[in-house]
Amino acid sequence: MKEILVITVVCWNIQYGKNFDEILSIIKSDLGADVYILQEVDKDTRRAGSRDIAKDLADNIGVNYEWAEEFQELKQNNGNANAYTGQAVLSKFEIRTIKNLYFRHQPINWSPSILNPRSWFQPRNGKRMAQIIELTTEDEKIIIANAHMESGLADIDIVPQMKELIKYLDDNHPESLTIVAGDFNTSTGSNSPVLRILKKGGFKNTSIKKLSGKNLDWIFYRGDRLSIVDDLIIRKDIGATDHFPLRTKIKITPR
Repeated sequence: MKEILVITVVCWNIQYGKNFDEILSIIKSDLGADVYILQEVDKDTRRAGSRDIAKDLADNIGVNYEWAEEFQELKQNNGNANAYTGQAVLSKFEIRTIKNLYFRHQPINWSPSILNPRSWFQPRNGKRMAQIIELTTEDEKIIIANAHMESGLADIDIVPQMKELIKYLDDNHPESLTIVAGDFNTSTGSNSPVLRILKKGGFKNTSIKKLSGKNLDWIFYRGDRLSIVDDLIIRKDIGATDHFPLRTKIKITPR
């Protein structure tokens, strides 16, 4: 009989990787995950020391990685190299990119324009997106959707992006074991309409406790063989970035 597999999952917006050494140290010594689902992961930006953050983290801890471009950062170029920020999944398991899902619904245009105040301080080209990854263990395949929703909006205005993500998963991976995690930029806690879309789609929250207030980051899962071992842990003791890491253990019951 096959043994039950338990994987530890961390979801963390690492604020571009600006505090790289501290982030790496925390990952090595404190978080101890099998899968890291990361947002705001820079590549060749001045603010992050011209590093390829995803590659450098993966190389330092000896795991596989996949990175996806979200935005080209127009004020972060260093010399002739273009500068980017995006999402990344790191894992000791085999991983591959299935799709970079750029949302059709883009309520904020970040492209440089005199009419676009947000672009004055952070001009960029690109779109909010979800990075869709297939993770393969010895016996299982798991779909991971690493999402970064639009910021600075009421939760109801983010709902169309979550609907797009759920529709993609329903159309393409309806029977798959699936984890949806990331920076959803929600501000109304467990009652958020963004989370209600996930629940309507059959996803379960890894947080048993009902959370109130401004909780930006979440981990959800779907699949009759998936369950959580313990309640979600929000590491509020870690202040290396402007987001707290989330950590959970997900159990996979064999067929």
